Amino acid sequence: AYTVHQAGRWQQRFDELVEFKNEYGHCCVPSHWPQNSPLAQWVKRQRSQYKLKKEDRHSNMTDERGNALGDLGFVWDSHAIFWEEKLSELFSFRDIHGHCNVPTKYPDNPQLAIWAKCQRRQFKLFTTGDKRSNMTLERLSKLSDAGFVLFNQRNLKNGRN
Repeated sequence: AYTVHQAGRWQQRFDELVEFKNEYGHCCVPSHWPQNSPLAQWVKRQRSQYKLKKEDRHSNMTDERGNALGDLGFVWDSHAIFWEEKLSELFSFRDIHGHCNVPTKYPDNPQLAIWAKCQRRQFKLFTTGDKRSNMTLERLSKLSDAGFVLFNQRNLKNGRN
């Protein structure tokens, strides 16, 4: 059972998430968001509680809360959010440099360089039918639309694909 205080705090954070969505157009609060750190932590906790509930383990996530978050457009998969954040960073890179060829060593955003390399590796796994790939047709489409090259030219010249 929830105390009135806990229920009120949940509703307060939910209302803050509604405000976030109204301002930014989505519910993907960054995990480290200095403008509202308690909201960022709350969002993370909602994903964790939802996962516990789906595994039939003890959870504070009620059907009502899950439905309210789902109706708002809440993204339950944090890996998908991370991917979308990196895609957004790729667009920013393209806007600055005029292309999507993130250098292997990119001091301005080393994590983006790692992510770009990983996308090529995931693409290779995907094309060989490897079940470990997290690449999807939707992601391929988004990368292609951005102008991202999914295979490394150097590897093609060396006969390694």
